[in-house]
Amino acid sequence: MSRNRSSQTPPEAMTWPKAVRVLTVCLGIDLARAFFTLLWFFGPALGAAYCSASVNDTLQTEGAIAGGITTACVSLAAAAGSALSAPLMLLGSILAMAVGLLGWLAVYTYLLMQNSRIFMVGGGSVLTMLSGLLLSEIPFLSALPNLTVSTGRLYRAQIKRERAALHAWEMEHRQALLQEKADAILELRAMRQAQRDAEERALAAEQEEIPEAEPSPA
Repeated sequence: MSRNRSSQTPPEAMTWPKAVRVLTVCLGIDLARAFFTLLWFFGPALGAAYCSASVNDTLQTEGAIAGGITTACVSLAAAAGSALSAPLMLLGSILAMAVGLLGWLAVYTYLLMQNSRIFMVGGGSVLTMLSGLLLSEIPFLSALPNLTVSTGRLYRAQIKRERAALHAWEMEHRQALLQEKADAILELRAMRQAQRDAEERALAAEQEEIPEAEPSPA
């Protein structure tokens, strides 16, 4: 048993349920970055929704009047969005780049501290990380879920590698257990055979010590 003690502990293996938490955070960062990238669209849309809801709630309007106020808010938001499209695009791009960079640093710092095995795939992991950062910093392409995709690729490679290592360990461990069982059976048989030999020798020694009976005279 001592000779296989080092192989008694199975290797760590990442699974998709364990990876979901980090991937959910990555998706949230990607959604925030997409929102800022498309701020020129979502900004006026949210402004129109807020204008309509606040005015109708303040005036307690209903029916056609509420619809007219909503239409007016949408028109006003569209006009403001058209006039401010360039500043909104610039501001949104800056915010998207900031969110992408900070999110990338936060996610991969966490992985480096909690799951450094994910980077044990050689240069491919570095290229995947850098490609996710690069795409997240390019305007308009930052609207794509680059962080989620790149991190998911790293997890997929890690899960595949560690699943194969765990399977190999299970096969080796099973063979080691079978070998130990066979060795134990052989050892038990040898002990029983030695015990039988000792008993036979003891019996033979006792028989030699018993003197033969002399024949009686006629």
